Amino acid sequence: MGPEQNSQNETIPLLIDVLQTRAASPRRGRSSPAKHESAGCLGEVLPQQGSGLSVVFATLCIVDLFGVFPIIALPRAIINCGWIGIPLALAVFSVQIYTARLLGRCWVMAERINPLIMLKSRYPYAALAEEALGLKASRLVSFLLDITVFGASIPNLLVASQNLQLIGLKMSHWNFEFSFCYWLVLVGIVLCPVMWLGSPKDMKWLAGTSVFTVASVGVLTWVTMITDIRDLDTQPVPQLSWEAIAVAYGVIAFQFDIHPMILTVQVDMERKNELGKAITCGFLVTCSLFLTTTIIAMWRYGSTVTPNLLQGMPANAPLYADVLLVTLQICLSMVVGGCALYQDVEDKLGIPRGTEICLKQGGMLKNFLSNDFFY
Repeated sequence: MGPEQNSQNETIPLLIDVLQTRAASPRRGRSSPAKHESAGCLGEVLPQQGSGLSVVFATLCIVDLFGVFPIIALPRAIINCGWIGIPLALAVFSVQIYTARLLGRCWVMAERINPLIMLKSRYPYAALAEEALGLKASRLVSFLLDITVFGASIPNLLVASQNLQLIGLKMSHWNFEFSFCYWLVLVGIVLCPVMWLGSPKDMKWLAGTSVFTVASVGVLTWVTMITDIRDLDTQPVPQLSWEAIAVAYGVIAFQFDIHPMILTVQVDMERKNELGKAITCGFLVTCSLFLTTTIIAMWRYGSTVTPNLLQGMPANAPLYADVLLVTLQICLSMVVGGCALYQDVEDKLGIPRGTEICLKQGGMLKNFLSNDFFY
């Protein structure tokens, strides 16, 4: 049992006493001594929110999770749907926003019904399921969440590694070939210390850097498409087909699914009831970048647009910078998007939070690599 779990076990009896005192205190009047005393005790034992996320930083975390894939990978699927592509995307966006806001309201309701749930902020999904359906449902939700986050991280890591291999080949005129298999290991080692930072409130600088990178990728992609002077045989937009709609729906639902991490952001917010604003603003920012890219790609390339926009663009300096920024943003997005998995694993292993823990874990990794890996 870790130090944080011990501290939680010590605070639970105190919280129960506080809640019983507040329930027994008179409800009329503005200056009940028992009420003020219980509020003070609650403030001492519950997590402080002074350093939590504002709506702006929560929005940055959501935009960071969406990342660059809606800019470089989604336009092809939408264009292949013909005239129904953009309405389909807007419909899916609306459903995602609505269901994500409902999930946030569930946590706010749970806090009001049982304030003790705030002690389980490292695993909010499991805590919410336990509150509603019991311990077995909590374990099932935790397992499904870990599998979902882990599975979503695999393609991100593969794309980042393949981009690094591709940029090395193009910049060296196909003379330098360093396999993406080795890049996978190197990228994972480099990201490990950043992943140990903790929850999203510890990664404000990372979220800001990632969103700036997303915006830079969007601008570079627009400029590269508009300034493409090649004489291309642009094909008209294809006819509507059920296969294209099914593919587009799957891609949109996968790339804009924020449910596996939205509670992790909410529990770190200063005002948890304002999560809906952050969700709406995050979707508006990402959808603006995506729709602008799709319109330019449809005008410039038509149905000949490649699944990855960067693959069909001419090789030049802006494209190289674009590829590097895409790779950087994918790596940063994996850190914030995987918080739910990392915190669940840390809690099961009894690892407390804190910067000093990051240093200890870094030392453990260094000792492992120097003593065990190379001998």
